[in-house]
Amino acid sequence: HKLSYGEFKIIRVASAIIMPLLMLLLLNNPILAIVFAFIGYNIPYQYIKYTANKRVLKMETQVGSFIKIVIERYKLNRDLPKSIVQSLPDFRGQEPFYKELKSAVGDIQIGLPTETVLDNLARSTGSKYLQRFKDYYKISNNIATHEDKVELLNQAFLQFDENRKIKMLLKKEISGPVREAYVMVLAIPIFMAYQSISAEGYLNFMLNTRVGQYGIAGVVTVLLGCIWFINAKIGAPLD
Repeated sequence: HKLSYGEFKIIRVASAIIMPLLMLLLLNNPILAIVFAFIGYNIPYQYIKYTANKRVLKMETQVGSFIKIVIERYKLNRDLPKSIVQSLPDFRGQEPFYKELKSAVGDIQIGLPTETVLDNLARSTGSKYLQRFKDYYKISNNIATHEDKVELLNQAFLQFDENRKIKMLLKKEISGPVREAYVMVLAIPIFMAYQSISAEGYLNFMLNTRVGQYGIAGVVTVLLGCIWFINAKIGAPLD
């Protein structure tokens, strides 16, 4: 997202004003309005964090494929910059990595050193394995035989692949608790909806009395806190 920090702060403040006003208009609950002022201020950041997590997950797979493809081409043509340029069409349409790789190819074409290009690509993708690939390429300049150079560069992919397998195992193990956590969180609003239908006067008590308004504010705060914790901690990309 091409936002300046100032623009991002303006969006957060605007959201912190609009959300509580909506709560006051819809539910006439000043306690809940205070809660939603805090929530509204944090929603833009949580959205950016969510999209960043999605980008990280996509980028990890694409970077691994890129390292493998470049190594295979380098094995044949013995020219790493040429291998990077030739790999660009293979990633057409595979965002977000294609945009970053296209920028790297442009850097090669204007004559930047390969190490600088790889370093820029590693920083823009946030991949520690691409950073290692760059480091191994720098070391490989002091190695005599081409076969040994390829073997050294391949270590970056082997480390990536080992990490990928470990993450797959951990994600499989943690997927059950994540589902159970969401079910538990979802049970609360379902129970409240059932109470509003089956218990006479429940809605009037929750919406129009001070105790009920405090109760709704507390329930909403706990629910949103649980959802944040699941998304930000349990369901976030594994490192």
